[in-house]
Amino acid sequence: MSSFFVLYLAVLGSVACIGFWNYAKLSGPFRVIVWLIVYTLISESLSRLTVTKPYTFYLYSAYSFASIVAYLIAIAQMIESRIRRLIVFAFLFLLITTSVYFLKNPPDPSNFPSNYILASTPIKVIAILIYFFDLLHREANVDLKKSPSFLFTSTLLVYSCISFTHLSLFSYFIDGSISPWVSIWVHSIATFLYYSFLGYIFVLDSKRGKVQCST
Repeated sequence: MSSFFVLYLAVLGSVACIGFWNYAKLSGPFRVIVWLIVYTLISESLSRLTVTKPYTFYLYSAYSFASIVAYLIAIAQMIESRIRRLIVFAFLFLLITTSVYFLKNPPDPSNFPSNYILASTPIKVIAILIYFFDLLHREANVDLKKSPSFLFTSTLLVYSCISFTHLSLFSYFIDGSISPWVSIWVHSIATFLYYSFLGYIFVLDSKRGKVQCST
């Protein structure tokens, strides 16, 4: 296990601790994200117990499913319009239905990343865009710089696009067509920044919850 990966686990653990420390003051969406980070920490730790391809494939597939479900639930809670919220939940229902199909007809572990894993990013992006659309049509003005939901979805959008690009080039890395190092470093730095920024968002959201409780 490299020192870089240990540092990554330390960042995940620290952000999870920040989330649980402020858990009582967090809004519903971010409580979901706290548990997702805990699952991420467990999943990443288990991924180093074995390097066999089928195990890694199914572990990553399970994590992809859990993460997209958690993100869709969190984003749906951030949306005020019932109709737009229902659209996000419709995507969630479609995702679960598709997952049942893949359980009955699992893809070949040698084909990594699978279309199922790659498809989770566009669904996530669409849900974020629905949230942005909902934000534009609200009557009350929102201070975006101090809005935990906006900061979270914006950060998630950028990080998801970087991760999608990295995974899309995976097959080229394997056959040696493209050197993987630039993509690996960009994705690794983006991962560190994303989870570190989540810690800040948890603190920001907890302060908003504290203000609302005091008023």
